[in-house]
Amino acid sequence: TEDKLRFDFSHGKPVEVKELRKIEEICNDMIQKSCVVHFRDVALDTAKAITGLRAVFGETYPDPVRVVSVGPKIDDLLSDKTTPWGMQNSIEFCGGTHVTNSKEIYKFVLLQEEGIAKGIRRIVAVTGPQAAVEA
Repeated sequence: TEDKLRFDFSHGKPVEVKELRKIEEICNDMIQKSCVVHFRDVALDTAKAITGLRAVFGETYPDPVRVVSVGPKIDDLLSDKTTPWGMQNSIEFCGGTHVTNSKEIYKFVLLQEEGIAKGIRRIVAVTGPQAAVEA
């Protein structure tokens, strides 16, 4: 649905409950900061060079690939090779962009964390008014 999301990521074991709560906290902090969400199609080899970029190992991505950044501008990601962008912000390859500013998300509540393949985990969460109901 519009308010439900899933996010796949590389991780060798289940995520601890304490870590899941920290993920929720970080996401909700970023939502409250009202960060602009930037996105642009970038040549795959160029995009892979972004410092700290998150992508699923072994996944096949199109060329060009859509880069989504919550906060920093895409041009800054491409030109500055020393800043650890991915340690400070959400920088991802993504097929869909659904908001232009993090404040549109309203709230983030994790519902589920599961393994979907060897070394690949998935979180399922809700946002928006539905997150208030689930909280």
